[in-house]
Amino acid sequence: MAWYYLKDGRRKGPVSSAALRLLLRRGELAPDCPIWRSGSGERSTVGQLGANPGRGGWLRRHWRGQLGLPVSFWINGFACQLVLFVLAIAVGRLLSSLHHPYAFATGLVLLWLGATAILSWLGIGIWRSASAYCQQHRERWRRAWGRLAQMAVLLLFAHMSIQFISEDIGLPGIWQGFRHTAFDDGLAPFRIEVLNQGRELALRGGLRRGANVALAQALAAHPKVRLVQLDSQGGLIDEGRKMQALIHRHGLTTFVPHGCFSACTVAFLGGHQRILREGAQLGFHSPSLLGLKGSLATAMRKQERHYLLTLGLAPHFVERILATPADEIWLPSLAELRASEVVTEINDGSSYGMLPEHKPGAFEAELLRMPVYRALKQHAPAEYQRVLDRWQKGLAQGEPLDSVRGELGPQLWTLGINQLHRIPPPVARRYLTLQIEHLRSLQQHDPRLCFAFTFGGDDEQDYGRYLSPKQRERETELLAELITAADAPAVPPVPDQVAQIRQNLMERLYHEAGDAIHELPRAARGEPVDRNRACSLVLRYYELAQTLPDAELSPLVKTLFAPSQTGS
Repeated sequence: MAWYYLKDGRRKGPVSSAALRLLLRRGELAPDCPIWRSGSGERSTVGQLGANPGRGGWLRRHWRGQLGLPVSFWINGFACQLVLFVLAIAVGRLLSSLHHPYAFATGLVLLWLGATAILSWLGIGIWRSASAYCQQHRERWRRAWGRLAQMAVLLLFAHMSIQFISEDIGLPGIWQGFRHTAFDDGLAPFRIEVLNQGRELALRGGLRRGANVALAQALAAHPKVRLVQLDSQGGLIDEGRKMQALIHRHGLTTFVPHGCFSACTVAFLGGHQRILREGAQLGFHSPSLLGLKGSLATAMRKQERHYLLTLGLAPHFVERILATPADEIWLPSLAELRASEVVTEINDGSSYGMLPEHKPGAFEAELLRMPVYRALKQHAPAEYQRVLDRWQKGLAQGEPLDSVRGELGPQLWTLGINQLHRIPPPVARRYLTLQIEHLRSLQQHDPRLCFAFTFGGDDEQDYGRYLSPKQRERETELLAELITAADAPAVPPVPDQVAQIRQNLMERLYHEAGDAIHELPRAARGEPVDRNRACSLVLRYYELAQTLPDAELSPLVKTLFAPSQTGS
């Protein structure tokens, strides 16, 4: 293989490879003496001859500077720019979809490692090729091209260093990503609990790494689960997205008993039915962009907008979310949540499993905020302890509030009614008023319910659920007064006096309703009657009783309701 070399500024050759090695060993040629082959743009040095510069792949020859300067600078330079351009687009799209800060930061590190490797190969190869070009040519204008190429390499590395230090996709983004990774360690631990005999799961705490996996394992272990309760301040958006997909794939209902914020709302949106407890809150904000700005942040925001729209949120609702800074919370009103179909139902949550308490005494303290339980603890401590034990058992097992309340309610009312013969006249009047309100509510809902409540017929029915919240509040206050009366002396009614009062009321009712009043005794005997009319007659009877003075009303109420809550 014939080579030419440069010595004392003059071209020598052609000589063989063996001859060049011999001149190198004798010290007649320096290792950096440029050599080349006739008709080829490849350049090398005598010192590289031992590495067989005429052979090797394109990448290796560029690295050694064995390719001509035009090839190294223009062709390889253009090819590398094209590769980096495509790589930047692909990685940019990938990074904009990475919502875990650790994955984001790791992606940036890998991007910079790849870019550094490619640009180092390109720059060092051009530098070496330019050095050989300058040594080969004595003309200043030719050597200037080599120096300009080397200057371009220096500018390339300077620009790359500035980008790495100052741009969001460089060191700032990497720092923010790893810094936000510590955010996961600052979140409250999550826990998943089984409620309502395996039909519900409750997730409480922060959405840390692994929350989605834990939820998937819980669903696999409890195939009867149809509802997931979410009570979380938020956490990692990536975990929220994975939980959303998991909940949606299983066709589950989501329910918020207290509050669901930030990434938790994404998981909530996975429910086919999305239920909010009265008084609970949903809180939204734009995703954390890890402090980034510019094109990458814009791409991440665009991707988040597309994702939220695919979940079925209204465009104006999505824009409001994205307009809320990541360090603030937007709490939409119930009207906004309903209008945008974020929630499908709002109720009192009493039909879903209660969340077990993890703070000793917290539930009892909450229970004692209600007058009826304070009265029970003070005036019937043994009964209070039994009731408390039942509540705590239901709480520990995640039973629905309605289930426990439906069991204990009749027992408490039985206890209260047993004290009717002790109550003072004002309490008797309030008791009758509550009965009237209750009957009206039942009649408006379904006359059959009013009839069954008055004359008996469905002992399993929970009539209390047809009361309004205000009526329920008055009911519990009255029950507390009844229980409190346990310490008062008994004042039994005088039978003859009560009989005369009742006769007078029936005469007044007959004057208004005529022979229709005969339906009341038939209804009491279980004979077929017009249920709605019978219920209306009882209501009117109670209303007439309300007009009586306390001295007549009190013994009447004790007679009507002390034995049972039926009859007229």
